[in-house]
Amino acid sequence: MFLKKKLTKDQIIMILKMKRIETFFVYASQIRGCLRKIRIKEKVF
Repeated sequence: MFLKKKLTKDQIIMILKMKRIETFFVYASQIRGCLRKIRIKEKVF
């Protein structure tokens, strides 16, 4: 992506926003997974 230096500033901003959204969803899914594990542990104990 960054090898192409002909990208305009608007395109770069859009790419950064998309990456931010992707990382947010990955982060949110990881938190949900952790919460599920915690709930399972609570049920076991």
